[in-house]
Amino acid sequence: MARQHARRLVIDADVGCSAGESEHPVSRACRLFLETVRTVGHHVVMTTAIWDEWKCHQSGFSQKWLVQMTGGRSVYWCGAGRDASLRSRIAAAVAVNRQPAADKDAHLIEAALSTDRLVASRDETARGIFRDASGGVRELKRIVWVNPALPADNPVRWLEGGARPDARRRLG
Repeated sequence: MARQHARRLVIDADVGCSAGESEHPVSRACRLFLETVRTVGHHVVMTTAIWDEWKCHQSGFSQKWLVQMTGGRSVYWCGAGRDASLRSRIAAAVAVNRQPAADKDAHLIEAALSTDRLVASRDETARGIFRDASGGVRELKRIVWVNPALPADNPVRWLEGGARPDARRRLG
């Protein structure tokens, strides 16, 4: 079922951690999301920072999934590094008490901006922070953020439809 226009998705380690073999709704949703990424033919974006998080937090299922993605040449290694200017502008656009959370997940934004601007994460706090910051940080407006465990995001249907950067999923 591989598609010609595979997308490169930044997938937060919280998705890999949650994707297990159980039938718990979050586990099942994250597992189905990862399976769909693979079967549709999309790519997972890895940077050193993302890889370090995945190594620490992946489930048994997501470890096997990542091996399959690697074997299928569907892991895109991105050289996106720390962007001090971007982080500074994000920090200036969010409340002081939200800056540590923004900085913690800024590597996802950096990787997304270097690829197809697509992020999959369960972290609704980070999503809200970056959405709020998009008023002052133009680049954030183009980031698409999907929560694999949130039924309202229709994550599997979105993947199957080509993971298009539709306006309702954008941060800005």
